[in-house]
This record gives sequence, structure tokens and C-alpha cells, in this order.
Amino acid sequence: MVKFETVNGSRSTNGGAKARLETREQLEELAQQLQRFRPRAPTRSPLFPGTYKVLYTSNPNAPGGPVLRSAPGQAVFTGQQLRQTLEKPDMFLNEVAFKTLGLFPGTALQEGRWRALDGNRYVVDLEPAALKVAGNAGLSQQSEAVQRKFEVLYLDERVRVVRFLPEADSESEPQLFVFEREVEDAEDDVEEEEDEPEEEAAALPFLRGRGRAGLATEAERSYGQEASAGTKRIGRKAAAEPAQVPDAKTEEVKRREAVRAQLAEITEAYKEAQAETRTALKQLKDFEKESAQARRQSAPALDMVRVADATAEAAEQQLQAAREVAANADEQLKAASSALVQLERQVRQR
Repeated sequence: MVKFETVNGSRSTNGGAKARLETREQLEELAQQLQRFRPRAPTRSPLFPGTYKVLYTSNPNAPGGPVLRSAPGQAVFTGQQLRQTLEKPDMFLNEVAFKTLGLFPGTALQEGRWRALDGNRYVVDLEPAALKVAGNAGLSQQSEAVQRKFEVLYLDERVRVVRFLPEADSESEPQLFVFEREVEDAEDDVEEEEDEPEEEAAALPFLRGRGRAGLATEAERSYGQEASAGTKRIGRKAAAEPAQVPDAKTEEVKRREAVRAQLAEITEAYKEAQAETRTALKQLKDFEKESAQARRQSAPALDMVRVADATAEAAEQQLQAAREVAANADEQLKAASSALVQLERQVRQR
């Protein structure tokens, strides 16, 4: 049930880009609950490798970078599909597939090498990411290779939940990732389980003695049954309805209309940005005019302040001169007093 809620809550977030604060907090709590069911040594499990869809990350810019994952980037590079592939012995690949303006296919690829640190943690040495549009290489979004450390919080035949662990001296924060294995990989795993049940039990000792029913909770089995039933209903509906061949001209018209609509949205956003820029410039000019007027109005007051400062300085000089004169007068008075005393002594002696 916890895994079911985690996957469902992650699917509607567009790789974390549309996740609200409440959703992020809920997924963080669910990940902590899932960690209690983590198998032993998941990085050594045969279920660890594979190609996964990125359902959620607490840092929306992590898969693909801000050029692609920002709001303007998603408006230009539409239909983004986020994938991550790990294969033995050490192959690692992050991929974002998209269409520029809905027309030109492109990809953002970031290759690397992964290795297990222990049963729960692994590191990935990432190379600079390359952006390609219609087969042409674009700019690199990362100037140098980096290393990232991750911890596996949960793993089974369908879901992988990991957390990015930043270095102690790094300003980065831990990031949560929720992956779902692509359907093709999931089907291959099911076939291998049916053909080699004994090998699976031997490779996964923590499942030994539980049987195939122990691989999922009742809620998860119900989810799988509902998905299977939905697929069968779709198949019956498709078989009952006659195949319709799309009109090439109609599809072309729709495609052109969609492109025109996207271009109109981008043009409108550009016009709004221009209007905001013009408003900001006008406000800046008005502020400069008001500042110049205030300076002109304050000029007479500044002159008066300067005159007052000069007068005060002159008065201070005069006061200092008066102090010096008083000091000289005091010295002369003391000298006269001393002479008078000596004169009185001489008179008395006579």
C-alpha cells in the first residue's frame, strides 16, 4: 500500500516540476516508510540494473538541468520523457527526450560510470551533459565531470527509490528520486521469474520461504489485477472497433495548428516581458527625474550648510586665539604678582 501511494503520488508531478509542498512532504514521509521494507544489499540485487522512468525528484532541475526543466524550457522543449539506465558492470545514462516546439526531436544525454560502495550505497561519475536537437549537438550544460553519491531506500521488481547524499562540506541538500521500471524491462523480469523461480529464490535470500505471493502486498496485487483487467478491456475495445486510418492532411493541419498555438503563446509571453521591461524603464526614469529635482531643491540648503560650517570654523579659530591671549594674560599677571611680592619684601627689610 505504501509503494502504491508513492508511485501514484509521483506520477502526477512531471518529474517533480509540478509537485506542491504538501506533495513533497507526503512523498518524503512515504519514502521513509518504504525504507523499512528495503531488501538486503539492493545494489547487488539482479533487480537493480535496468531502464527506469523518472517519476519524481525533489529537485526538478536534476534530470536534464534548468535549461530543459524550467517553465520556459518545458514550453520550448515539449513532451519531455525522463529516463535513467543502469547496466552492469558500470554503464550509467541519464536521458531526456523531447521535441523542440513540438516538431524537432531532441535529447539531452549524460553518461557516466557507477559502482557500488556497499550493499545500500553507490556512486556515479557523471560526464558533461550534451544537448542535441534533430541530431545536431548543442551546448553542454555542465562544464566538468562530477561525482554523485546515492543511497537505495527501496527496490523491487518494479520500483526503485533512492536519495542523493551530498558531501558534508557541500551546500547541496539531499534529494529524493522515485523511479519506475519501463514496461519492457518489467515484462522481461516477469518472464525470467516464471522460467527460473529457483534461481530467483537463491539470488534473493530475503524472499526465501515466502513464495511468489510474498513479493507484493495485497494492495499491490490488486493494483496489478486492475491494470491487467484494464489492458484486457482496452484490447477487447480495440478488437471490436474497426481500425481507422488517420488522414495525413488532417494530421498535418493539426500539427501546424499546434505549432502556431505554441508560437503564439511564446510570442505573447515575449510581448508581456517587453511590456514589463518598458514599465520598469519608465519607473527608473521617473525615479531619476525625482532624484534630480530633489538635488536641485536641496542645493540652496547645502550652500547654507557649507556657509554655516565655514562660520563655525572661523568662530572656532577666534575662540582659540582668545584662549591663547587669556593664557598670556595669566602668565603676565603671575609675573606681576611675583614682582610685587619681592618689592614688598625689600621695603620691609629697609
